[in-house]
Amino acid sequence: MILKQVKRALVRLRQEFSQAPTLFFTEHDLASRLYHLVQEEIDYAWVEAADGTIHYLVHHEYPTPFRVT
Repeated sequence: MILKQVKRALVRLRQEFSQAPTLFFTEHDLASRLYHLVQEEIDYAWVEAADGTIHYLVHHEYPTPFRVT
């Protein structure tokens, strides 16, 4: 299921870029838009960790090793 949702987000991004490439000034703009589209596709899904904190399933970047314990 998640693969289909990510694929739909990629298709949407490709369509947007094809129709209006000047909307995206940098590679980071494309990555940020894809992040947003994937989040929409999965309805901003989140999980609750064992300690009760809540985390979105999709992250723009993963934590660096010093943040992981």
